[in-house]
Amino acid sequence: MHPLIEVCVEGFAGAQIASNAGADRLELNAALSLDGLTPTLEDLVATKRLTSVPVIAMLRPHADGFYYDRSTQGSMLAELERLLANGADGIAVGGLTQAGEIDLEFMCELRKLASNATLVMHRAFDQLSDQAGGLEQLIDLGFDRVLTSGGKATAELGASQLRRLVDQSRRQIEILPGAGIRTENASRILELTGCDQLHGTFKRPFTDPILPDPMAIAAVKKLKLSRIR
Repeated sequence: MHPLIEVCVEGFAGAQIASNAGADRLELNAALSLDGLTPTLEDLVATKRLTSVPVIAMLRPHADGFYYDRSTQGSMLAELERLLANGADGIAVGGLTQAGEIDLEFMCELRKLASNATLVMHRAFDQLSDQAGGLEQLIDLGFDRVLTSGGKATAELGASQLRRLVDQSRRQIEILPGAGIRTENASRILELTGCDQLHGTFKRPFTDPILPDPMAIAAVKKLKLSRIR
């Protein structure tokens, strides 16, 4: 068995490179220099024409935190419907209250609108002080996956917490390690966390926009899962 590789890409150019390199799933963004914003519908449509692998669209209107007022939430709900109508297989999103907890009302609205699509809590999850409690809330909300570094700067540093989240999840929600995933540490992160999938940009150095390195993607895809998870 080999790990599932989700590549975080910026626009159609990045999606094309990652798809050709063998990515198993894409997270489509704009502005990766800002940690990812909502992609254009044009890039989404072009990406869906390009590939048969699942495409998760980022839903993040700005880079100014993860608290959204009701007006912004309304715009995000409308944008979610447009993304799904234009072929997104799932949505990566995260909303927090001003107190830094999961905005349950907003996330419930998102889940209802995306009832037939994959819904992923992105790394807003890493802002939570109580990740164990947050994970239970996401399970209750019906989220499919959480992208997280275990609350640390990188997934490697957060590996022990990721392992705890995997154990807690009881296979009711997927734990997707992300942040700082490289060819040099991918195997170690899989082993330490017990996860069977990884998320990364696998970026080439000194490119603008950020573009993935197909050789890095291919190298990580060749890794083998060493034990039953």
